[in-house]
Amino acid sequence: MRAACLSVALALCATIVPAGAQAIAQRYDLNIPRQSLDTALKEFAHQTGLQVARFSDTIDGTMMVGPVAGDLSVEQALRELLKAGGLSYRVVNDNTIAVVTDRRDSQSAVRAQPGWQLAQANEPAQALGASAGQSSERDIALEEVIVTAQKRAQRLIDVPLTVATLSNETLERAGIDTLLDMSHAVPGLVVSDAGGGFIRYYVRGVGNVYGSSSTALVGVYLDEADVTGSASSQLDLRANDIERVEVLKGPQGTLYGAGSSGGTIRFITRDPQLDRFTAEGDLDVYFTDGGDSSQSVSAVVNVPVVEDVFGLRMVGNVGDLGGWVDQPDAGGSNVNDQQLREVRVKGLWKPLEDLTVKGLVYLHRNEGDGIASSTDAEYQLVAAADPARRLPFATDFDIYNLTATYEFPSVTVLSSSTYVDNSALVSLSQKYAIAPPPAPLFEALSNNTTDTRVFTQEIRLNGEAGRVDWTAGVFYKDVNYRNRNFLELAMGGEDLGSIPIFTEEQSKSGSLFGDVSYALTERAEIGAGIRYFTDDLTAFDGVEHRDGSFHSVDPRLYFSYGFTPDVRVYVSAAEGFRSGGFNTENGEQTTFDPEKVRSYELGVKAALLERRLSLEAAVFLSDYEDIQMFRLDANNLGSVDNGGDARVKGIDASLDWQMTERLLLQLSGNYTDTEIVALAPGVAAVIEGDPVDYTTEYAGSVAGTYSFSWATGLPGFVRLDYNRLGPSHITDRSVPILYESDVNDLVNARLGLQWNRWTIELYGSNLTSEDRLQDPNGGFGFGARPRPRVLGVRLGGSFE
Repeated sequence: MRAACLSVALALCATIVPAGAQAIAQRYDLNIPRQSLDTALKEFAHQTGLQVARFSDTIDGTMMVGPVAGDLSVEQALRELLKAGGLSYRVVNDNTIAVVTDRRDSQSAVRAQPGWQLAQANEPAQALGASAGQSSERDIALEEVIVTAQKRAQRLIDVPLTVATLSNETLERAGIDTLLDMSHAVPGLVVSDAGGGFIRYYVRGVGNVYGSSSTALVGVYLDEADVTGSASSQLDLRANDIERVEVLKGPQGTLYGAGSSGGTIRFITRDPQLDRFTAEGDLDVYFTDGGDSSQSVSAVVNVPVVEDVFGLRMVGNVGDLGGWVDQPDAGGSNVNDQQLREVRVKGLWKPLEDLTVKGLVYLHRNEGDGIASSTDAEYQLVAAADPARRLPFATDFDIYNLTATYEFPSVTVLSSSTYVDNSALVSLSQKYAIAPPPAPLFEALSNNTTDTRVFTQEIRLNGEAGRVDWTAGVFYKDVNYRNRNFLELAMGGEDLGSIPIFTEEQSKSGSLFGDVSYALTERAEIGAGIRYFTDDLTAFDGVEHRDGSFHSVDPRLYFSYGFTPDVRVYVSAAEGFRSGGFNTENGEQTTFDPEKVRSYELGVKAALLERRLSLEAAVFLSDYEDIQMFRLDANNLGSVDNGGDARVKGIDASLDWQMTERLLLQLSGNYTDTEIVALAPGVAAVIEGDPVDYTTEYAGSVAGTYSFSWATGLPGFVRLDYNRLGPSHITDRSVPILYESDVNDLVNARLGLQWNRWTIELYGSNLTSEDRLQDPNGGFGFGARPRPRVLGVRLGGSFE
C-alpha cells in the first residue's frame, strides 16, 4: 500500500459541505511575512485556528510565498499563498483544509482499501499545525513519512523493516553535514572517520576490515545511483540540499545486493522545480576551540529551462575548514585543515506525461595538510616511524547517473546507469603494543593511494495488480579497484624498513532479484523476495594473477499486520552478503567464500495520541556466518579465509512526540550484543566469546525543538540535543590488542530566526568539549576524537 496518512485522515473524494463554505468565507486580520510554504501555512493555521495539511508528494514546502497581510477571507489568503506554486486547496470540514496539486505522481499514488482513510504527504516534517488557542490539541499531529526503502513509495509505518529517516528540516536544524554527524543522530550506525576521506560505515554489529577489498559492508545510494565504496573506505558524501536520508538497518541483500550486509544508507536529493526560478545561499562561519576558524559558502540555484518540461538544480559548496590538530615535530599547527569544493547538478526532463528522465553529476574535491586521527587528548600528533613527516590527504570523486522512468498503466519501468570515479590519498599513523611494557610501541606509517572505478546498471519493474505489489529487476556491476600502500615500520626509534603492498581487483557481478507482497486481508500482508548473485573476480598482488567465481542466493520473508491504520507489527527474515576472494593455504592457491548475515526481526510501528506521537521499535537476532578473517595455516603462514561465525542480537527504538504545538521531542536508542560463537582452526586473532569488531554496544539520542515567534512575522526556534555513544571494540589477540573505545557524550544547541527571505542561526556543537576516543581504531593507535567545542553563525537567504 503506497500512501501516506496526513496529520488527520483525509479522503481525496471529500466534498465541500456548506459548513466548509462558511469556513473559507470567514475573514481574519492576517499578518504572514514572506517565508517558506510550510512555515507560512503553519502561521496561517496559527492565526486562523484551522488545520492545514499538504496532500501531495510533489509539493515543495520550501518554496517562498507571501507576504499576505490585511483583513482577508480564508479563500483570499489561501489563493495568495498558493499561487506561486500553482497549487489549490480542498475544504474537508469546518476545521480542515488540504493543500493539493493536480500533478500526477504515480509512485506515491494511493491504493485505497476498505475501512482505511488514506492520503499523501511528501516529506518527514512537523505537521502544519493548528491554532494554539484551540481548546483541544487533537489536531497537533506529526506529518506522515514517505520512504522508498523497498524501491517503491510507502508510508514508513507500512515498511516491514527498521528505517531511520532524517528529513531536510532535521538535517538543517541538527547541523548534520557528514555521515559522522549523522551517526550521532542514528543509533546503530557506526562511522569510523580517521580523516582524509578514510571512512568506514558499520550497522547493527556487522563490522570487519578483512576480506574482499572491493566490497563494503554497508551499501550507499545517492537517489537511484549505487555509490557504495570499497571495504577500506566509503565516499565522503555531504548533506547539502538533501530531501531526506534513509538508513535501512539490517541486511538488505535481496533488494540492494552485495555490500549491504549490515544495512543501506540512501541519500535522496531534491528534484529540480519545473515551474519557477529559485535560489538559496548560506554563509557559515564557525570557530573551533584551540583551532583555526572555518568558513563555508553554499548555494542552490533552480532553473526551469523549459517550463514544465526541463529544469536544472545546481548545488555548490566551497569550504575553507580550519584544523585543530598540532604536529610540533613537523612544525605545524592546526594541520588537519580542509579545502573542500563540491558541485552537484541535477537535471529533470519530462518530455511526456509518463516519461521522466533524471541526470545527476556530483564532483567532490577535498585536500589538506593533515588528518584528525592518531592524536593524544591535547590533540597533539606525533607521526609513526617519522615524526617530522606531514600527513597530507586528498580525496576526489566524480559521480554520474542517468535514470529514466516510464509509467505504463500497470507497470513502472526504471533504468539507472551510474559511473563512479574515486581517488584517495591518505597517510595513517599507527602505534600499538606487540609486547608487554617496557617494550616500546610498534609503529607503522601507512601511505595509501586508492583508485576505484565503478559502473552499475539496474533495470527495475514495479507494478501492482489487485492485492499484489511486486518488484523485479536485473543489476550489473563492474568494479576496478587498485590500492598501493607503502608501509614504513619502526620500533623504539629503530628503522625496521618498509613494505610495499599492491592490491588490484576487478569484479564483474550480476544479479536477478524480485520481491512480491500480497494483502491477505485489509490489515494483513505477506511478502517474499529473492536475489541471485554471481561475481567473476580477478586479482593481482604484483606477483600473481588470480581469478575465480562466487555465487550467492539471498531470500527474504516478511509478514505484517495492522491492528489499526496507525498501529502495525511485523516479522521478517532477510539475508545480506559480501563476495569472496583469494588466499593461499598450505602453499596452495585457494579462495574464500562470501560471508553471510542472516537476520530475524520483530517490530512494531505506531502513531498514537491523535498522531502526535510516533513510535518504532524492533528486536533482532542475526547470524553472521563465514566471517572473512585472518588465520594461520598448517605452515604458520597467514591469509584471509572464512574463519568463524558470530551471533548479533539487540534492540532499536525511536520516538517522536509533538508534545505541544510548539514543542517536538525526539528520542532514539540502540543496544547491540555481539559474540563470536565458532572459529575455524588457525584463527588466532579472536577466541569464542569475543565481541565483533567495530560494534557499538549502545547509543542514544535525545533532541528537543521549540518553535516560537521573536515578534510578529519573525518565527524562530531553539534546538538542544544530547547524544551518547557507547563503547566499541577491536580485538587482535595475536598482538595482543583487546581494545574498548571510550564513552562519548556530545551536547549541541542551535537558535534560529527567520525574517522574510532571510534566516540566521547561532549554534554550538560539542559544547562540553568531549575529547575521548570515539572509535575502536584507537586500538591500533589511529583512533579519532570528537572535534573540540565549535561556536558558529549561519546566515541564509532564499530568492525567487
